[in-house]
Amino acid sequence: NDAFRDIHGPGYYFHIGLDECFIGSGIWHPDPPTATRIRQHIVDQPRAWQAARRIAADGTSFQFFGEQLKRVPRGFPADHRAVEDLKRKDFIVTCRFDEGLLFEPDIVDFVAERYAEAAPLM
Repeated sequence: NDAFRDIHGPGYYFHIGLDECFIGSGIWHPDPPTATRIRQHIVDQPRAWQAARRIAADGTSFQFFGEQLKRVPRGFPADHRAVEDLKRKDFIVTCRFDEGLLFEPDIVDFVAERYAEAAPLM
């Protein structure tokens, strides 16, 4: 349906491809009003954002992914401690995994655990 082609909402994602396999969480290419609300949440609720940010803090499981603006959007502080996050166009994390895991009996547990880790971002 063409009406749903450009809708980008928050969610969990499971990708199996010939070139890579990964799990994702968050929102990809939010529309401008949604991106503004996310950025405002980052400014207004820094502790909540830091909890979400910790998902990718150690770099072992999830990593933030996506495009960034060159400058902070108008109306947001350029000196904010999360300035790099305010410049994000995408608010998603990904966790790559080896395709061999697809054939293991604990794949469902692995995916469920990663989604639970990513819950603060959602």
